[in-house]
Amino acid sequence: MHPELRVENFFGLPEPYRATAISAAQGSIPDMRKARRLCGELGAEGYRLVPVFYYGLDISGIPSAADLDVAPWSSDNSCILAMLSLNGLAAILGHESMEGRMSSFSQLVPDLWPRAWDWIVFFDKYWDSVPCLIAKDPRVVYSSYCFVIRRVAECVEGLVDQSPGLRRILSRTWKLLITGTPAHTQEHYLYSLVTNVLMLVWKGLNSDTVHEALEGTGGTYNDLASIIVLQMKKSILTPSSHASGEILLQMAVSGIMFITAICSIDVTFKSVILSHGIIKAEVAALCSLTNVNHDSGDRIQTLCLPCLEDILNISPGYPNLRRAMKAGLLRLIITLGQKPGASHTPLQKLLVEILPQSTVYRSVLSQLERSLCEVQDILLSPDFVSSDVYEDWSNFVNLAQSRIAFMKRYDGRSASQNVCYSSDCWITKPKTEFWRCSGCRQALYCSVACQSADWTTGGHRHSCNSFRAAYDCANESMSKRDLSFLRTLVHAEYVHQRPAILWRQTIAIPKYPPDSWPAVLVVDKSNGATWFLMLDASDHSKQLVDQIYG
Repeated sequence: MHPELRVENFFGLPEPYRATAISAAQGSIPDMRKARRLCGELGAEGYRLVPVFYYGLDISGIPSAADLDVAPWSSDNSCILAMLSLNGLAAILGHESMEGRMSSFSQLVPDLWPRAWDWIVFFDKYWDSVPCLIAKDPRVVYSSYCFVIRRVAECVEGLVDQSPGLRRILSRTWKLLITGTPAHTQEHYLYSLVTNVLMLVWKGLNSDTVHEALEGTGGTYNDLASIIVLQMKKSILTPSSHASGEILLQMAVSGIMFITAICSIDVTFKSVILSHGIIKAEVAALCSLTNVNHDSGDRIQTLCLPCLEDILNISPGYPNLRRAMKAGLLRLIITLGQKPGASHTPLQKLLVEILPQSTVYRSVLSQLERSLCEVQDILLSPDFVSSDVYEDWSNFVNLAQSRIAFMKRYDGRSASQNVCYSSDCWITKPKTEFWRCSGCRQALYCSVACQSADWTTGGHRHSCNSFRAAYDCANESMSKRDLSFLRTLVHAEYVHQRPAILWRQTIAIPKYPPDSWPAVLVVDKSNGATWFLMLDASDHSKQLVDQIYG
């Protein structure tokens, strides 16, 4: 035992407190309660009470599994002493005076931590079976654990990995703190604790220990994702927030760093957390925290934006970028771009690599148009105009505006009209009055006659067969979007080859005269004139064709 943990250290306490400390160390529950309250009254001198709580954590009093079935429960006194001792240690270690006593406390850790850890494990495992814990608020009890763990972790490198199951307890504490509704006076304190707990959980996390973090939050990636998203939502700084902007920024950063740690272990977590709405929550939180202090912009860019970009790159364009812009991504870019001395590489990556590729989606363009209007108040800020990212911003906006204008022109056409694909017809009618080719589902015809004519003489036979051949080679699980793109490719090839097809058909007319002659293309090489002759199957028409072809 370290000398500072001996009973004689109590003699340094003021006289009224000395007897209470000695009696508590000997197992008096009423005096142990008094000693717990004295931690706040004594201030820096409360450190002298550490030996009291050391004796209160006597591991010989830990009940066995068989003891849990004994009624009345004979070991409850030991549990009460241990619970009060952990609570008292948390009060001492959380006091501001501990910053100057960490070197002394480090020497006590080898003797103190094994006792504290054995009791923490017991209380966590048998929470519902220990009488003195059943009526307790678990957030308060687990918070006490974490104050002890955090201070010990500062003294013992790799403590979390050296104590199997510690991550599970920490992540359970995190869940309790985030999912609960703290009183306004507790919000600052609890959110600060959340940051410290989460940093202990993800620091050094790997594929062998990630199951502990999952177990503490519920057991699945869905449970973990829902808690992270909730934390990001609670990180949003609003006029009604009772936690400081600095604490909320730390909480947001710790949550995002945790996302990065989990995704580096298992990339499938990205799609899970996307489905829980992380994009909207993260962008909204970062937008509210950009002006917390002088270095908040740089911390957001270097620590948070890379994670956001990584998640957006899973499925660029639709619908993630639309959600990000709706949550305020453009305002975030402009606000961060104005920060002097900040690293603009993440912003430039957004503007050059990620956002432009989203401008091929109608829903994104529609949202982009609204978002550009929403940032007009800060768009021409002198700091932003002179920033390193303004040129990339201008290029992106010019591209976006040109595509928005094209989309509007496209939407302004008579969308309900279409044209018959038959070269003998080309009539314009409402879409609902056309039949669609059952083979390629692309060509439209106003009548069966037009479809038959286009099949036999118009070249659609080639287009339709090409599409069928291409589709047969395609994957059977081809999406509707890919199927539509395939049709577009085939139709474009057909349009390109159609003049040659028609010309070959025209040359073949003298050799294979049809029963009817819809049209003959006539070109006068002397003056470049071109016209069509409408013919029939009469002898006069045949003679005229013979004269045309010489």
